Amino acid sequence: MKQEHARLVDEVLAASVLELADAWGLDGAALARGYDGNWSVGREEYPGYDDPALAIWYSTWWHPQRISTAIPLARRVLADPESRGGRILDIGGGTGAFVWALQLAALEQPEFADRSLKVFLTDASAPMLQATRFLWSRFKAELQRRDLPVAVELAGTRCAEWDAPSLALQVPRDLDWVVASYLVVQGDR
Repeated sequence: MKQEHARLVDEVLAASVLELADAWGLDGAALARGYDGNWSVGREEYPGYDDPALAIWYSTWWHPQRISTAIPLARRVLADPESRGGRILDIGGGTGAFVWALQLAALEQPEFADRSLKVFLTDASAPMLQATRFLWSRFKAELQRRDLPVAVELAGTRCAEWDAPSLALQVPRDLDWVVASYLVVQGDR
């Protein structure tokens, strides 16, 4: 990730995450619960993936890391000559880091900055998706304030359990890409 983009991500997240926590009425105890939950995934004391406090901590810790590790995948999506209109489904989209990575990759490559990419997210956590919508709106507003092109549209979010048989009926049919960006672990360092 370019240094200027890393600063942009940090600036937007620093302000937006605090604003979101305040809007959700999360006090210090709730934030501590989310922090503890962030590190206890899979353990008995884990508060649950649908805890709003956990979405806040994902937004501060995992979100920037996932952006960085998803940028190489985003570059491949942008460069794919088979992509018709840029309609992408991110399964397990969490706080929307892949949406940000796709936008940053488009900014890196001016020939893609004017593309119209539509991203649909599914996740098992409603608070994660609420955080996605909130954070993306703040990031998009900051891009526009800086007169940077916005190539990505958060076209929809859907909260669904992974085993829900109706999940397949809830996503667009004419997709160019289906990604599970949370599985990407290699960065572009």
